[in-house]
Amino acid sequence: MMPSNGAADPGAKQIRVFVYGTLRRGCFNYDRILKGRTAAEEPAWIAGVTLYDAGGFPFAVVDPAKPDNVVVGEVMTIDLAEHPRVLRDLDELEGFDPQDPANLYQRAEVTVKTNTGPVQAWIYQAGPNAEQEFTAADAIPGGDWVMFTSQQ
Repeated sequence: MMPSNGAADPGAKQIRVFVYGTLRRGCFNYDRILKGRTAAEEPAWIAGVTLYDAGGFPFAVVDPAKPDNVVVGEVMTIDLAEHPRVLRDLDELEGFDPQDPANLYQRAEVTVKTNTGPVQAWIYQAGPNAEQEFTAADAIPGGDWVMFTSQQ
């Protein structure tokens, strides 16, 4: 997964975002930012990524050494009329500035697996500075933030 320059493709027919933490359905940031602004929502997962607990919110870290690691989430297909505002709101929530390589989160385009097949989607993954802060003790077993937080 390579960080993008943050520019959405203006010719894109659909903008999708893979969410794995507080933006998932039933979580507080979903209600704040995504509720009512999506055209479709479906369960999804991504492999070769480890999910870490940063004390109240998660970080996804690309982990090529662990291709069997899976992060569970959802693909949100953003309503076309809403997508510029939604991406701006998501960038603000995640503290992502496409001009700043030191972001805690980087927005990247990835292939995500769904029950209906693979799709391309944006993901907010840990930036290089954030990645260095995690240890094995911070890893979320099973890569499912919602399940992890429900057991706390």
